[in-house]
Amino acid sequence: MHVLPVVAAVCGVIVALLLLILGLRGRFGTAREQGRFLLTELEHSDEVPRSTIARDIVTCRGSTVAGHAPIGAGVLWLTHDTLGFVRRIPMLHLRIPVRSIESVTVTSTYRRAGIVDVADSDDFLVVAWATGNGEVDTIAWLTPDPKRWAASIEAAAAAVR
Repeated sequence: MHVLPVVAAVCGVIVALLLLILGLRGRFGTAREQGRFLLTELEHSDEVPRSTIARDIVTCRGSTVAGHAPIGAGVLWLTHDTLGFVRRIPMLHLRIPVRSIESVTVTSTYRRAGIVDVADSDDFLVVAWATGNGEVDTIAWLTPDPKRWAASIEAAAAAVR
C-alpha cells in the first residue's frame, strides 16, 4: 500500500519538470522561440495600453515616417482613439491618432515613392494618416488577420469623426 504515494510523488515531480522545461524553452529555446516569448511578454507589458480593442504580434515591413525605421517585429494595438505600434529592440513607440487616419487597405504589395516595392505571400495591412505638418505617412504591417484589423481601425475612425 506504500507504493501508491511514491508513484503519485514521482508523477508529480515528472509533471513539474516537464512544465519547467516547457517554460524555460520559451526563454532559452531556439531564436524563434525566444523571439516569440519576448514579443508575448511585450504584448502583455505596460508598453501596451490595457484598454485595447485589438492587439497582435505583427511585423512592420516599412513606412514613410521620417526619422523612424519601425521595421521589425512588435505589437500592434488599437484603442478607441489611437493606433499604436511598439517594438522592443531597439525601443520604438509609434502612435497614430485614429481621427488622422485617411485610409486602411489590405494588399499584397506595399509601394513607396523612390523605394523598391515590398511584397509578401501574405497580405499587408497598410495605414495612411495625415501628419501634423500637412503630409501623409504610410506604414505596412504583416498581421495574423489584416482584414479584421482593417475593419476594426475603420470602425474606430468612424466613431471619432
